[in-house]
Amino acid sequence: MDCPNVEALVLNLSSTSYALPNFIATMKELKVVIIINHGIGPAKLTNLSCLSSLPNLKRIRLEKISITLVDILLSRLGSLEKLSLFMCSFSEVSYNIEEIAIPEALPSLQEIDINCCYDLEQLPDWVSEVVSLKKLSITNCGKLSVLPKAIGNLSNLEVLRLCSCINLCELPEYRLRSSAIYGF
Repeated sequence: MDCPNVEALVLNLSSTSYALPNFIATMKELKVVIIINHGIGPAKLTNLSCLSSLPNLKRIRLEKISITLVDILLSRLGSLEKLSLFMCSFSEVSYNIEEIAIPEALPSLQEIDINCCYDLEQLPDWVSEVVSLKKLSITNCGKLSVLPKAIGNLSNLEVLRLCSCINLCELPEYRLRSSAIYGF
């Protein structure tokens, strides 16, 4: 399939697993990718690496998808500005991410929105290394119990929104900017 001028791609699935098609890598004007699974459980998403060659990709929204958060890092999404995860399942795999330069893997990421991701127990430490991050919103993640201690080092963070994360008992020390917001 040859669609070089497509700017937005919406994939509606009803599956337990889905590999992103390789032709997506040829969509050089693609700015937005939305993947929505309508199946009973989360769909295991693979081949995220095809997104790494898209120079204009600004936003990704995943709904009811099973991924590892490390997959996002490994995809090296240089122009990504916003990542939205809704009802996603995170099957974390043990990787040595010390070899990945987080600021280089996600240099433009300004906003992460995580909502209704019920099995998210811990925000990965690498989030604290996304120096461009301005907004972090985590809502309705009932199992979330730990934020990385280094999250307080995000000097560009303007908004930290935490809502309905009932197992989150404490926050790491954080140097709030005047416009930063904590929400519970």
